[in-house]
Amino acid sequence: MQDVAGAEESTMSQLHVVFGAGQIGRPLAQRLLADGHRVRQVTRSGSAAPGAEAFTADLSDPSQAIAAAAGADVVYQVINAPYTKWSTLLEPLQRGALAGAKAAGAHLVVLDNLYAYGVPDGPIRGDSPRNPCSVKGAIRKRLVELLLQDQGISIAIGQAADFVGPDITESVLSGKALASYGTGGRIPVPGDPSLPRAYSFGGDVVAGLAALGADPQATGVWILPTLNTSTDELLAAIGAATGRTGRTFGMPSWLMRTLGAVVPIVREVAEMTYQWEVPYTVDCGPMAQRYGLPPSSLEQVAAAIVGSKGATVRPAAVRG
Repeated sequence: MQDVAGAEESTMSQLHVVFGAGQIGRPLAQRLLADGHRVRQVTRSGSAAPGAEAFTADLSDPSQAIAAAAGADVVYQVINAPYTKWSTLLEPLQRGALAGAKAAGAHLVVLDNLYAYGVPDGPIRGDSPRNPCSVKGAIRKRLVELLLQDQGISIAIGQAADFVGPDITESVLSGKALASYGTGGRIPVPGDPSLPRAYSFGGDVVAGLAALGADPQATGVWILPTLNTSTDELLAAIGAATGRTGRTFGMPSWLMRTLGAVVPIVREVAEMTYQWEVPYTVDCGPMAQRYGLPPSSLEQVAAAIVGSKGATVRPAAVRG
């Protein structure tokens, strides 16, 4: 029987392959390196977090994805695509990640969002009915169903709401926009900002994905640590952290649809505005119960966004 020290050494020598190096992929690689794993980061550009092995590949090509994942114990699929290219790019990327993980016999962890659920009836859970009400939601439902088929490997799907955090650039409320609000700036806010609303802090998303990667028994759909608050409460916390508040201007759905007639990216965003027009919350209790990972507090999120040191660090996950 392997002793405890030997088991720890074996775990720490695992190869974790991260597909993607964007706003989640790069900090995820850094987290895995800090946990003592060997990390290979795969992108089309060949970029990688310091200390990670850089591997250049187009993951929509299964043969390249298989080469990129060779020898992996865990594969993380955290690549997204521009909204305007979801219909053509997302499924090939997902199939590539699946092919790479299967060829390596690796545990696959996939980052997903909540679009497949459509308009929720209460807090969204991993086992909630998937009833998409948008084109992008239907795409996401198809991708989840592809992964949930019997693939012969263990697959965990980690789902998050809209991201917030200091390094978040691709979100309705980017880190730059929220930091600007805390210095008196004026930012756009969709829908009704007083409604209950789920936001996923980038550091929590990374911690949740790392926990799923460390647990080969983790399968199926998991809601990553996500804060149930409201846009108003988030902005108030930003203001409290800086002692100064900015201003907002509304972006109603009719205006988004009007602008979308001439601006493609606005057209893509417009169909998702229902998420700010109804209560939109989640139940991430299973992550907290299994891994000891509740979401960061509103105060911690605000402190990280306005620049407090150490606010984005989460402790290592502990299985319960």
